[in-house]
Amino acid sequence: MFAVVLFNISVVIRKYNTIFNGTEPCRLNRNQRLNPNCCWRRIKRIGAGVLLMASTFMTHGAELPVLEWCLDDFPNRHAYPQTGEPYGPTVEMMRELAAIAGFKLHFSPNTPFARCLKQMASGQSDLMTSLNYSEQRAATMYLLPYEQAKPEVLYLRQDHSDIGTVAQLKKYQVAMVRGYVYNARLLQNTQQQELKLLEADTLDHAFGLLLLKRVDAVIAPPKQAINIIAANPRYQGKFRIAPLELLPSTEHFVHLGFSKKSRHPQLLPALVKSLQQLIDQNRIEPLHDTDKASSTLQPVL
Repeated sequence: MFAVVLFNISVVIRKYNTIFNGTEPCRLNRNQRLNPNCCWRRIKRIGAGVLLMASTFMTHGAELPVLEWCLDDFPNRHAYPQTGEPYGPTVEMMRELAAIAGFKLHFSPNTPFARCLKQMASGQSDLMTSLNYSEQRAATMYLLPYEQAKPEVLYLRQDHSDIGTVAQLKKYQVAMVRGYVYNARLLQNTQQQELKLLEADTLDHAFGLLLLKRVDAVIAPPKQAINIIAANPRYQGKFRIAPLELLPSTEHFVHLGFSKKSRHPQLLPALVKSLQQLIDQNRIEPLHDTDKASSTLQPVL
């Protein structure tokens, strides 16, 4: 690239020399003034040379940095088909962010959530979305809030007896997803609550365990649970929400994660500014407001 730039600079210099030292110089006329027609031709040649050099820098010297977004299949948010690119409202949000902040967005392969966290910690991936805050994540990522989070719900099989208290819940095996950070006050310290927990690789896997009676309940982000159940014919009519209300410990937000080991750390200010611009212009919530009958808050993991 540098050689190409030098070549075009040399072309401009040669044109400059030809203009002022060539066979047809801009001579003074009888009134001791420069010949306007001659000079205008040469000025246009200089302009062409300058534009050539500028276009070279724009084409070759300003290539956009590439940031990898690590994601999995999240139906109705960032669905990941077997062929083709991911699609959905979160994908549109990330495309807008890339356009404003000035980077090229690259999708990771369909990657389990827990593995994405590891790739963010190592710098193999640059971005993640729909993250709750935790000190462990904050040690490896810059966490940039962009939406208010919603507490989780407790799912049971249709034939299971109701669970309305924490004391009742302690009697049963409960599935959670490995690597998720939950909002509910109940889950802030699971050891103190003495819950019987089983970690699943994905939320779909957790519901599969519930269907097979390997666990008695699943704690899940509400909107994502709806999407997972709707996308799997085996789950239709099999589950219901328990009356136990999982209240949030404090107000939580959905975050965009930017790896602290990214190869492009200089983009952090642009990410912060561009994300805030999307928030101020109300361009995030409408993207996720695809179901007017349900909450417009994006599920968080």
